[in-house]
Amino acid sequence: MSLKKQNPGRIKETDLRVFEILGIRMLNKLIMATIGKAVLKVNPREKMPSYFVGHPFDKNSLLITKRWLFFNEMVHFFLILLCAAIGYFFYEKEYGSGIIIILFAIILNFSLFLMQCMNRKRIREIIIALNKREKITPHEIS
Repeated sequence: MSLKKQNPGRIKETDLRVFEILGIRMLNKLIMATIGKAVLKVNPREKMPSYFVGHPFDKNSLLITKRWLFFNEMVHFFLILLCAAIGYFFYEKEYGSGIIIILFAIILNFSLFLMQCMNRKRIREIIIALNKREKITPHEIS
């Protein structure tokens, strides 16, 4: 399949390839297919305080979502740093199994960090497209 047909949000081809090589897009789909469905059953999208408040193509909703994605990106970055500090402690104390668990946590948080980054780039491109669409006046369309 062509990458152009699968490019949601129209992010750059090179960025999309990097995310695909790292498995971030598959992780995104896996999370939405499992945890995402469960969360949406308990708390419908319209009632959520962040993701796509109201309407998925309302610019204000997208800006709120973009801010929440940046916040979540920073949380995962902080967790990577925290896990690295704990991993160093385990390394100093020579706890082999603790180091393995911490490495797994770092890899998971790094993947989630990249997923938030990918989604933020996608939303940024959607906002740019909406801005371009709003500048077109009705007499220019015909």
